Amino acid sequence: MVTAAYDLRLQNYPEERQVAFRRELRSRLSAIPGVTEVAVANVPPLSGTMVGTVVSSTNDAGAALESRAYMNGVGPDYFDALHIPLIRGRGISDADTPAAPLVVVVNEQLARNLWGLDAAVGRQLMLNEQEFQVVGVARGSKYDEATEDPRPFLYTSLAQHSQLERETVIVRTSAAPASLVVAIKEVVRVMDPALPVFDVRTMDDVMSERADKQHGMSVLLGAF
Repeated sequence: MVTAAYDLRLQNYPEERQVAFRRELRSRLSAIPGVTEVAVANVPPLSGTMVGTVVSSTNDAGAALESRAYMNGVGPDYFDALHIPLIRGRGISDADTPAAPLVVVVNEQLARNLWGLDAAVGRQLMLNEQEFQVVGVARGSKYDEATEDPRPFLYTSLAQHSQLERETVIVRTSAAPASLVVAIKEVVRVMDPALPVFDVRTMDDVMSERADKQHGMSVLLGAF
């Protein structure tokens, strides 16, 4: 996989143009030979950036429920691109636009914390004083560290609710990932020459960077 970040708000893109840009970006990158999946999200896994929040809901008896969780805004095909199984319901789709009802996908850990795995889909969840409907449950995954246990997590539609200004396109390829670095920059340049692209990295590089931090700490502890 290769990831590349950009910020549409720096260019004052209105919501409609943001949605159109993401759709065209996915289409253009998907046409590159060897590319198998393309998705857009606020941040990719293991990036070192985590957004925490508190969500609330009610159970069948009307009792209040609350859980700490982490979150990410994602676009269509995110779960396919990251190979995260959906074990209930559906993922985020192109239909989850700013004009559509607010939706959210929760992971299995958050579903169990609030309602139970089989009762999550269709529930209403309060996030940042807005009401979202749970449309799917995803398998627990890795978010910040490769060694972590899965934590309560939720995914909003990037088009509907974004906690961060930056976005990252995630491209999975059957070819050498490094060969995509130039191609991604060129696609964005053609679409908008004034839009900067930064943090273009292979997922191997991301993994190595996270491992280097753990290795450095191990060396330091070993020295002591």
